[in-house]
Amino acid sequence: MTSSIHRTLSDFDDSPLVETVLGVEFVPLQQWKTPHFGLFWHEIKAEYPRFEVQPPSGNLNVISIGMPEIPVRCLFYDEPQTKLIQVQNNRFFYNWRKYFNQIEYPRYETNKTVFKTEWLKFYNFLIANQFEQPQIQHCEISYINHIEKGKGWETLADLPNVIPYFSNSLSTQFLPLPDAVVLHVFYSIPNIRGRINIHLQPAIRQDDGKEIIQLQLSAIGLPASSNIDDMIEWFDLAREYVNNSFVDFTSAKMHGIWKMREKI
Repeated sequence: MTSSIHRTLSDFDDSPLVETVLGVEFVPLQQWKTPHFGLFWHEIKAEYPRFEVQPPSGNLNVISIGMPEIPVRCLFYDEPQTKLIQVQNNRFFYNWRKYFNQIEYPRYETNKTVFKTEWLKFYNFLIANQFEQPQIQHCEISYINHIEKGKGWETLADLPNVIPYFSNSLSTQFLPLPDAVVLHVFYSIPNIRGRINIHLQPAIRQDDGKEIIQLQLSAIGLPASSNIDDMIEWFDLAREYVNNSFVDFTSAKMHGIWKMREKI
């Protein structure tokens, strides 16, 4: 695996980033049962005292003998609810989420370190409880951005000024301006043995009721092995692709609003 895409990374003083996700999907753990969620929570409860139960995400993998269990996903939150661990029988994800009115966000190196720490806790929990070593099927890193109305756009007619991917006009001689625009684009990236997904849609933010354009960029691919060092190497490279894809996909006008800085 190459270690660099030989491009300049960009940073933003007023970034629209509101959530970062690092996670892995692995071969389903055949012996994983509902009580294991509680046992693992006991290991991390001091730092993640809140929890909730949700339906599983991603590919649904149910392996059962005798009476089947209802598949679930457990979410464990820290007290400010800015850090979140998601666990199910074939997935482990770490999320950082921007708290309302929070200005600073942790940089990639910080989130990567937290993910590595929490993954190793989960890995060691599995080994201590006589599970097989997780066999990674893919890694994923996602950046979720909220582009607020009034900061570079007022109506969907302004969308081409935010995202150059669109033409100069979203209306035609017959059709009016659309009520909504949803875009989902996939790019194959051989260097990360995977792909970049870009998803855009308008939304109303629950925290404050503001109109936003939500822009999510995700890299999904396979590391060289299930070893943590190979996983981290994959995340480092995929993060570069996501960073440069975000810059390519958004306009110079928005880069100015977000106060973009470039760094090696």
